[in-house]
Amino acid sequence: MNAKPPAIVGSNGDYIVIEAESANELGNWVVHQDNSKYEWLEGFTGDGCIQFTGNRENSGPPDSILTYRFKVKERGIYRLLAHGLEAPMETHEGDKANDCYVRLLGAPKYKGEFTKFVLGGDSYQWSWNINLEVGHHMFEPPIYRLREGVYQLQIAGRSKNFFLDRFVLYPIAEEPAARSLSLDPVKFEEGKLNGGYVYDSAKDFASVSDPELGEVYVDKWRNVLAVDATKLELRKIFSGAALTFEGKSGVYDVQIKTMTEIDGESVYRFYLNGERVGHNYKNPASDIDYSPSYFTWEGVSIKKGDTIRIDSKPDTNGKIPEGDETAWARGRWVSLTLRPST
Repeated sequence: MNAKPPAIVGSNGDYIVIEAESANELGNWVVHQDNSKYEWLEGFTGDGCIQFTGNRENSGPPDSILTYRFKVKERGIYRLLAHGLEAPMETHEGDKANDCYVRLLGAPKYKGEFTKFVLGGDSYQWSWNINLEVGHHMFEPPIYRLREGVYQLQIAGRSKNFFLDRFVLYPIAEEPAARSLSLDPVKFEEGKLNGGYVYDSAKDFASVSDPELGEVYVDKWRNVLAVDATKLELRKIFSGAALTFEGKSGVYDVQIKTMTEIDGESVYRFYLNGERVGHNYKNPASDIDYSPSYFTWEGVSIKKGDTIRIDSKPDTNGKIPEGDETAWARGRWVSLTLRPST
């Protein structure tokens, strides 16, 4: 039995928490209240989780729309998180059964339309690592500027055997004063890495010599790596920096710390021994220059002697005049943290 929630979900302190199974009309979504059918469901929160049973594991149109009403008490910039799980029980392929659609009614452009909401990480494991796919393999976190009032968040099924547990909306900045723009639900605490490693972009990484990549430079004012976007040829390509991993071989969650910029949303990608790992990460749009933003590639097997490379690409949003053109974000990033996967 599925207990029905209040019509409007309110905030609990700074956080707005919505249980996925609380929707009244489930359609092709099925509720699980325990892990008796699938052992790997252990770890969901609340009274249960939901499984999408429509379409196919590789794709499908929006189906079985779920509507969640929630109330915002304080205006601000909010990040949406979702606790999800991919279970490719039919295709047995790791990039299947890993997404749904999401939209916030009344939000501008694609955020108000059904957009793919894609989960990263391993199959059959709960993860908070979920982002909007705004282009082919181009990802960004779902961030909304909200005023006081009641909103409707809608989820629709896309991939069969995708599971959802709960949603969390939390403020990442206040208007006009900014909080730290921390976009990863699990933050790495300094001094508590438990066998992990932190690499400073400016000190530990070196620009790579590759005909397909541009060079990076050290932004001495901020002590981070960046791309010189005044060079027209570097605007069209990625520029890379690399290091040789001398730590202990193992499986790590790899977190990049980037800088948001008001003049564009730079794109980042992660390579291991010349092979791209997971999805690209696109910085969120921001009214706050040089605030930290985070993205994690989960469950990466790294051996001593492996080459770790981070590429970044400049971008302009066309909003900030600079001479006869507009200013460009320079793909700045601060550090890379490796923490043993749990």
